[in-house]
Amino acid sequence: MVLFFTYLCLTGGSNTKLVETGNRLLKYLPLLFIPAGVGIITYTNELKTQGAAIIASLTLGTLIAFIVTLLILKKSTHKDA
Repeated sequence: MVLFFTYLCLTGGSNTKLVETGNRLLKYLPLLFIPAGVGIITYTNELKTQGAAIIASLTLGTLIAFIVTLLILKKSTHKDA
């Protein structure tokens, strides 16, 4: 969604087909929050006791994924002179 928003900002939203697609996606976006809300309500006690560990592991996992992706991209686009 961030990439889509950036693209629309850069192009001025001139491509009407992309705008229509974005509107359709936004129509169903609230459905993605239902499982997260149910999980938070169901596992409130676990989140209270282990919330810091969960947040730390999510943050670390995200950073590792970003770094690995960056290294793969850098290696795949590196051209020998």
